[in-house]
Amino acid sequence: MGSFLLRRLWTGIPVLLGVSVLVFGMLHFLPGDPVMMMLTQPGGQARPMLASEVSDDLYKRMQQQLGLDRPLHEQFLNFLGRAVRGDLGSSFRSDLPVAQTIARNLPFTLELAAAALSVSIAAGVLFGTLAALRHRTWADTALMAVAVSGVSMPSFWLGLMLLLVFALELRWFPVVATQGWRALVLPAAALGFRAAAIIARLVRSSLIETLHQDYVRTARAKGLPGTGVVLRHALRNSLIPVATVVGLQFGNLLGGAVIVESVFGRPGIGQLAVQAILEKDFPVVQGVVLLTAVTYVIVNLLIDISYGWLDPRVRYR
Repeated sequence: MGSFLLRRLWTGIPVLLGVSVLVFGMLHFLPGDPVMMMLTQPGGQARPMLASEVSDDLYKRMQQQLGLDRPLHEQFLNFLGRAVRGDLGSSFRSDLPVAQTIARNLPFTLELAAAALSVSIAAGVLFGTLAALRHRTWADTALMAVAVSGVSMPSFWLGLMLLLVFALELRWFPVVATQGWRALVLPAAALGFRAAAIIARLVRSSLIETLHQDYVRTARAKGLPGTGVVLRHALRNSLIPVATVVGLQFGNLLGGAVIVESVFGRPGIGQLAVQAILEKDFPVVQGVVLLTAVTYVIVNLLIDISYGWLDPRVRYR
């Protein structure tokens, strides 16, 4: 197990390096000058200046202060060197440490992603199991129709519909809130519905195949209760492909949180990243993307470890 973990962690390094190179390159080749934006837009300094008021000397001093006067490869190596030490730099706009800014917004996004993942796993496994046990019946058809609509439904549209029905019309939940479980219900449902639909379809197909395996027939022939056969034998072994999809869906949930946070007016790293992209705040964008990539690698490592628990036949060598 130890060598397996070390090997998986080692293979995650090229992924993080590739993500860093891509986001660094895209940010620097996007149109717009971060120095001019800081000097001429509100938020960069006390009094925004007109573009004609920005002198060459002021521009060069600001560029040097931000470290943008050096060659791109030096800027990138400097960013990597600080990131390895846990220093993500300082925001161009607020001059606050990026790590501090992310730490202030990260709990809201993790809370939303965890709630959405819980909803998607619970609903997906439940409805997928029911559909498999009622294979080729009206219940199976109805549940899969809902799953297909869930895969096809944009999260921002579903979020708006949930707000319209349950917040504005029925007034069961607040329109905009960040504290308490009631503030999480609608955003988590909007974000996790698509993942739940994907998981339900996969659980159904995997469980149908597992129920026809010889060991399941043997368990039933020995007189074991039907519920015990499904839950202890068939369902557990059919969850291995589902676990892989759950790891992938967690990354999608982190990415989808950007839209859902905007719809529901919630703070988080999604909103932070969008604002930083608009303001060309390179350190903040790089920090958010790098943190998301690290989280994605760690989650998929945990998913790989869970295979041994789900199926004792899996061994790590």
